[in-house]
Amino acid sequence: MNNSILYFDEIDLQDATRVGNKNAALGEILQKLSSKGISVPDGFVISSKIYQDFLSQNNLKQKIADIIKRLDTKNFSNLSEIGKTIRSTFQKSTFSYLSQVQIIAAYNELLERVESDGSVIVRCSAITKSTKNNFAKQLDCYLNIKGENALLEACKNCFVSLYSDKALKYCILKEINPTDVGFSVGVQQMIHHTRKDTSQFSNLNKKEQDLITEWSAIINEHFQTPMTIEWVKDEVHEQVYLIQAYPKAQNMKSFPDNFYEAIGYLCYAISAADRKVKLDEIKVLKKILTEDWLPQNHPSEAILKIQIVFEKLINQNLESDAAMIFFKLFKESHNELFTPDTKELIWKTVNSIAEAVAGKNKSELVLLSKLNTILS
Repeated sequence: MNNSILYFDEIDLQDATRVGNKNAALGEILQKLSSKGISVPDGFVISSKIYQDFLSQNNLKQKIADIIKRLDTKNFSNLSEIGKTIRSTFQKSTFSYLSQVQIIAAYNELLERVESDGSVIVRCSAITKSTKNNFAKQLDCYLNIKGENALLEACKNCFVSLYSDKALKYCILKEINPTDVGFSVGVQQMIHHTRKDTSQFSNLNKKEQDLITEWSAIINEHFQTPMTIEWVKDEVHEQVYLIQAYPKAQNMKSFPDNFYEAIGYLCYAISAADRKVKLDEIKVLKKILTEDWLPQNHPSEAILKIQIVFEKLINQNLESDAAMIFFKLFKESHNELFTPDTKELIWKTVNSIAEAVAGKNKSELVLLSKLNTILS
């Protein structure tokens, strides 16, 4: 089509800097693996160029910079107010006439290409220069979007989601200028379905289960790494579609016991930042580890080992800074264990702990800033 909007069958992995890793992976599969029977819902990507044009058209870089200057970056006491002001500024902004024409034209062409009631799914995809920066589960996705105006509004809302309180705080702690983040939007034919993933086959017959297994093997071989795939079944036409594919997190079973010990020290350091840790926080830690680690194929033994260290340090009443130093020294001497996926998981976990146990002084934020430097 053009450099601003591209159909999935026009892109591959080499286009990741324009369309994001997940969109690029879908394009790669559609182009190179559809001949092997893998079905991907048709659609197009609104590239990062349109997002940058949107910022420029509405002078948003300067406006956002001026608003962020008022943010309390130490304690985030006015985060909600600042986030709301930025989002309101975005909502008042508009696409350029050219961008509107391009998006609407792509949408209408998609409706001509597929059998559809006009409904699409609209997904966000942030594009960052560093692999340690990841906005997974921080951005929005919109289902059953129907009509030109609704699509334009959903695209704008995708942009706005980069400035949620959570995402904005993430940017500040990671020293990222949010307006420098690339941003693309994937628009695909809406498949009316019950969503499943590779581990859940309850609504599939044996033939369909075998098909998903076959797709997984083909995709793993093509990308030369274990991949997590997400799929849906069209309940009307009894057809299965692939909707996502991304690398699996590293399996923690290969990690030594002292790695888990170090993570236990780190989790304790965050919890003990500005007060004595209570025994009830063991339950908080278990809940967070269960939510963050088990879905990423990490064994339950890892969670137990971290909990044991955490409880031991509570009984010792260890100083928070001492626990952080222990983790820092371990990381420096075992740097090879801290892959981008591992660092991303650690960062997500400790952020969840900080949000769950933050005290009035919010000293946890100071430690998170230190951790960001340690993981760099």
